[in-house]
Amino acid sequence: MKSIVVPPSVFGCRKEVDQGEYAALIAESGGQGSEIRRELFPGELLPLELCRQAIEPYDLIRVYSAPVELWLDHGGLNESRLSAVVRETQTIQADLVLRSSLV
Repeated sequence: MKSIVVPPSVFGCRKEVDQGEYAALIAESGGQGSEIRRELFPGELLPLELCRQAIEPYDLIRVYSAPVELWLDHGGLNESRLSAVVRETQTIQADLVLRSSLV
């Protein structure tokens, strides 16, 4: 069986709204997972722990999507940004991480 992962933006989630608040609606709609999109959080305030706590009771797959540049201008790996995304991924306990396009 294939899993259906639903981004909260499908329900009109905007930057000022906690993405975790949509977990119940996603589960009730038949979704098996929620995509948490880093670019929908205002600034550097990342309430990932709150999102994880909101999603956890519904046993949804957690997909974390982060628009991060993988490479620096000189061709080196963007280790600092990737390390930050890894820490964020651990906080949300994501099952899958996507590198989304920059907005």
